[in-house]
Amino acid sequence: MTLSKSTTIADPFIVERVIAQFNALHPVSAAFKDDMYKHAFLQQLKKNAFLVKEGMICDSVYFVVKGIIRGFSTKRNRELTTWISVEGDFVTSISGMYGKVSKESMQAIDNCTLVGVPVDVLQQWYERFPEMNIIMRKILEAYYQEAQERSYIIRIGSAREKYDYFIENRPGQIDIIPIPCIASFLGMTTETLMRIRETRKKTGNDQDTRILVNFIEQSITAEQLFKIKSLSITQLAGSMSMPAHLLSYVLNEHYKKRFTDFINGYRVNYVKQQLRQGREWKQNKVEALGLEAGFASRSTFFAAFKKLEGVTPAAYAEHLHAN
Repeated sequence: MTLSKSTTIADPFIVERVIAQFNALHPVSAAFKDDMYKHAFLQQLKKNAFLVKEGMICDSVYFVVKGIIRGFSTKRNRELTTWISVEGDFVTSISGMYGKVSKESMQAIDNCTLVGVPVDVLQQWYERFPEMNIIMRKILEAYYQEAQERSYIIRIGSAREKYDYFIENRPGQIDIIPIPCIASFLGMTTETLMRIRETRKKTGNDQDTRILVNFIEQSITAEQLFKIKSLSITQLAGSMSMPAHLLSYVLNEHYKKRFTDFINGYRVNYVKQQLRQGREWKQNKVEALGLEAGFASRSTFFAAFKKLEGVTPAAYAEHLHAN
């Protein structure tokens, strides 16, 4: 039995997100981009709908633009979750790529938007575009590495070690994925997972938020993502392969800041750091630093700097130079 799918042409803006994901793994050619726009299709799934059912042939590869997909097998009337994919992940049935039926079902945990590419087109890309061989190798390597690590911890790890493994390797996901689904994925009962989580909260040892915050801060700092002009919360979340609503949740609950104030803090700190390291502090030079830091204009730079530091950038630079 073959899966019937939507043939809706994908919005070019959505396809561009997939291309950006490919490009982050290895630069892609203009010819490949044109072919991607030509063959990509949009797949919409409502919560609990199936992308593939066990026994079907999955003849496409999908990129999760929005939502959460899980893979599971059924044994003795019990569903065993084998993988969970979120925004920014690729999903498919490897057996389907070779014309065999899938041994697992793929189901939407919430409303999902996916971009799909037929497997036969992917096979053609391997021949026509050398970069796709590198890109798909890197994707498969990452997934198999995660599968190996998960297999190891599931076999020998305690329930607490499994929980720690999940929140360390999947920052923030425990807040957006249903607990029964995570419990099944980790090979424990829902009751056990809830008990561990509640114990961690009571003892103040829940590492989930701390790990997520560290991940966000390290990503922004290491890659200097704040330098992107007109950066939106969706763009930033996409750069970190994180759902936008999860990033918004962290900003509201942990930082207690709007996105604009949050990212401007990094930009202001960058300017201050450059000035402390001896960069010229003349008025025109300070303004240039603001633009270099990611501010879109002189006025927004000055307003944000004064809001955070209480003085204008020039006054701050003069005070720094005087001391």
